[in-house]
Amino acid sequence: MGKVKDFVNNPQAVETVAKNVFKLADADKNGFISLNELEMLTKFIASECGSDTPSREDVFSVMRALDTNTDSKLSFEEFVPFVQEVLEVIASSGV
Repeated sequence: MGKVKDFVNNPQAVETVAKNVFKLADADKNGFISLNELEMLTKFIASECGSDTPSREDVFSVMRALDTNTDSKLSFEEFVPFVQEVLEVIASSGV
């Protein structure tokens, strides 16, 4: 798959990664990421990266920041910036 930093500056690659992650995170397959699904995803990412587990409040803050239309769920378009940021954080760690 290559190093994460190779993906960070490639919008098409970020979108491809985002689509795959979105499909996995959307557990109920309704086309949106709920707060609970985002919480499961962020806890998984933290575990895989060896980071502290985010609190429910942390996840809620992420949801509020990403949910630009304030419908309490994330569309794919709202989700892509989250994936971009996660990839940037992972890339900066030297992966």
